[in-house]
Amino acid sequence: MLINTPQSGAINVVRTGKRGTTVLFLHPVGLDGSWFDNQISAFRNEYDVVTMDMPGHGLSSPLVQEPTFAQLADTVAFALSALDINAVHVVGLSFGGMIAQHLALRHPNLVKSLLLIGTTHTATSVRDALKQRSATALKQGMAGIVAPTIERWFGPGFGSKRPDVINRAAICLLRQEALAHSLTWSMVADLDLTHEIGSVSCPVLVVGGDADVNTPYSVVQGMARALGGVPVEMMEGVGHFPPIEAPEAFNQILDGFLKGTPARTPPSA
Repeated sequence: MLINTPQSGAINVVRTGKRGTTVLFLHPVGLDGSWFDNQISAFRNEYDVVTMDMPGHGLSSPLVQEPTFAQLADTVAFALSALDINAVHVVGLSFGGMIAQHLALRHPNLVKSLLLIGTTHTATSVRDALKQRSATALKQGMAGIVAPTIERWFGPGFGSKRPDVINRAAICLLRQEALAHSLTWSMVADLDLTHEIGSVSCPVLVVGGDADVNTPYSVVQGMARALGGVPVEMMEGVGHFPPIEAPEAFNQILDGFLKGTPARTPPSA
């Protein structure tokens, strides 16, 4: 369904499953909510499952100006309110994890927990590289983005095992407007929640892949420390997208977290 928001225009939302406890999935740059299909099928019988396409992605409205994380967090909050949902467990992958952090900071009563995957709270150390990525999208178009992006996304050998997933990712990237891709990376390049992230008070679990070149263990561990020493799960042999590369193993981690097994609330500052 499409939900018209005052912040970002029409947002494509998929909602399925058992009404009750809601789990919200937020996607990476260049993809959309459909990439959580393995999680939707695994959790819809027990949870109210929601995915959203961010502006400039999937079936949502195109981007016409540079977005902000505050705007995106408010867009998510508005869409949830339109669905009469007042509290969610948020699963954010990469860019989706950045939005999830802003959602928890701006709308703390809305967020019951955060599961942050392959993401960071600050991009200051790679700002120049991300700005260059933004410029490349404008200069070369999405055709110039696909190969280097997919190389960064997936772990060693995954492409030979699942060429169908690689092809799907390439098609999804090629369908995105270069302007939207560029503006989104420009926003990510300026991400820095160093001084704010410690005030997140909900339970948090951080998940990473030990073959992830985008957010290696040092980055994942740094964010976990900034969040007050929250738990970290590193998945062996997995790249930037654990829910896509190793869905069964990831789903076990998510299931345990939702049931409260590894969750821990960061200590108060």
